[in-house]
Amino acid sequence: MKKQFSVGICCLLCLGLSLPIMAQKNVDQAIESIKTGQIQSPEQRCAEIDAAMKDHVRLRNDQIPIVHEINLRYARRADLEIVKADLGNWAKYRRLMDMQDEKDKELKRILDATQFEKYAVARDAAIWKAVKALLF
Repeated sequence: MKKQFSVGICCLLCLGLSLPIMAQKNVDQAIESIKTGQIQSPEQRCAEIDAAMKDHVRLRNDQIPIVHEINLRYARRADLEIVKADLGNWAKYRRLMDMQDEKDKELKRILDATQFEKYAVARDAAIWKAVKALLF
């Protein structure tokens, strides 16, 4: 149980890079998959976040390929540097937060202020919902 909890927290944190603006149903499904140990590949997480950002943030056509590249790169990094890394939960959390800051800086250069605000609000809400689901 402790190992599953540890893996769940780690994966939850990684999904923080991809959960933010997914539809509520998709967030709930992602949390449930973490609890059961069924973790999506970085490419699957990227595809979901791409679709959600296109709809929720209302990406322009010229933004879609750039945002896709950012999402895929960070999903892969999270998989290697967090999910598969031999680190404690606190170290994984700190690494994720650093990675999220990097991703946010890149997205701020691509998204306009309104788009980024929508992204940031949904990101924070999804991460806290997932944390609560796994911790309480």
